[in-house]
Amino acid sequence: MERATSSRALRVSRRARIAPSLFAFCAALPCGCRDAAPPPPNIVLVVVDTLRADRTTLHGYERETTPQLAAWATGGTVFERAQAASSWTVPSMAMLLTGRYRVGGGRSLGWDGEALGSTLSRAGYRTIGIVANPVLNELQGFTEGYESYDLIQGREDATDPLHIGSWTAQLVVKKALRWLRVERDDEPFLLYLHLMDPHHPYEPDEIDAFDWSDAATPARRALYNERLASAGAAAIQTQELRAVERQQALYDAEVLQVDRGLGELFAYLESSGLDEHTIVILTSDHGEGLWQRSSMDGWVNTGRHENQLIPELYRGHGEQLYEELVHVPLVFRGPGVPAGRRDARPTSLIDVYPTLFALLDLAPPAGLQGRDLFSETPPARDDLYSHCSRGTTITEGGRWKLHLPSDRILAVGASPVLYDLASDPLEEQPLADAAIITRLRAKVRAWTAINEEDTEELPIAAQRLLLLQMGYVGLAEDLDEDWTREEVQRAMKAVREARKALEGDRSSAGD
Repeated sequence: MERATSSRALRVSRRARIAPSLFAFCAALPCGCRDAAPPPPNIVLVVVDTLRADRTTLHGYERETTPQLAAWATGGTVFERAQAASSWTVPSMAMLLTGRYRVGGGRSLGWDGEALGSTLSRAGYRTIGIVANPVLNELQGFTEGYESYDLIQGREDATDPLHIGSWTAQLVVKKALRWLRVERDDEPFLLYLHLMDPHHPYEPDEIDAFDWSDAATPARRALYNERLASAGAAAIQTQELRAVERQQALYDAEVLQVDRGLGELFAYLESSGLDEHTIVILTSDHGEGLWQRSSMDGWVNTGRHENQLIPELYRGHGEQLYEELVHVPLVFRGPGVPAGRRDARPTSLIDVYPTLFALLDLAPPAGLQGRDLFSETPPARDDLYSHCSRGTTITEGGRWKLHLPSDRILAVGASPVLYDLASDPLEEQPLADAAIITRLRAKVRAWTAINEEDTEELPIAAQRLLLLQMGYVGLAEDLDEDWTREEVQRAMKAVREARKALEGDRSSAGD
């Protein structure tokens, strides 16, 4: 509360200083202020957690999951090959919001004072965050620079008057519209919205948005059997096939739920006229595995899949870096953004920060590694990187992609794996080209040496508990290599018991 009060006082003070001088300046002009420079544009940054690009209408998906997003995006520029810099939220958002690669630290925002919220606040922007993912919290550094940061505290949070079980896209947008209608003034603003719907568990309000009853076809059965065979597992059972197809439909329904919420936001921006003076950026922090490939590839700690449907196939995120985990939507729309353009260049989310500052005609902080995507002469960059605690990928020239496990994972038997995305975009046919593997491996080692850092702000025990609460068992194990399987199971049991106790307390309170 002190931070918000201080920010309001600063705005009042700034207006008190600026208004008289601006009035005197305008009065001295022959035509008043008609020719004065327009105010800087507003910014709306929308991040949809766990949204795969290939599950959107925007990118040609067979189900109509994002028709409103697809229609809205025609007024801006769509980057068709945008790549997240990690496959789980905290490091991916840290890199997006700072415009720099980070290796090692990764579980906090880091780079104090130079993240998006802080830099825009110093530039005179009001900074508002409405965030439905509890890992993006104050202890991790993500609230830094924000006048107001409305953060869900967990799925059990009932402290907010608008809270309904968890924050759906409609609820996040409702909070945003309330701020835009009631609290917005004439100062430029950054409104950061982080939507959580597609994140597991898949629990859309409309569970039958897509018909899945006839999805368990022989062709689908053959597809899953092929994936299971690659994992050394038995053929899929009919009950398992129907269950996984239903989960696929529920994920898609969550994406549709996001689209409907975004439709309300887009409609308001247009009806209020804000769209003419607001840069809107829409993206995701990472994708989702959705049983597309084996979870037995040497990277994934299979202990986290014990209670998961078809544990031999990877459903989640954070422990692999295949295209379904890092290919995300990225759309810019607003002043200075070309309309009706689809850009097929390989792009990283670290490019969002410098591109936004170029559109605002503001000098960005020093040391950014991203590039201005709308520059007439963009700096050359042939290599894109994505990193998680279990390894790194490099994509060279949009074609050659090497998966290089971390030293710890290599030590237990994993190997580097190479793919040619030009002929194998789904990464299904590994290549044995020693020369290319050696070259790309050397690049990854050099990149790691440049970008490695240690910026853990949240104590390990607190980080582990937060990850366990959200189901990131494998990532929690990565925080302490000495953890045994029994210790993980005890920790998970404690989390489940704590949730049951909380639910029991609420049930008793309601009686």
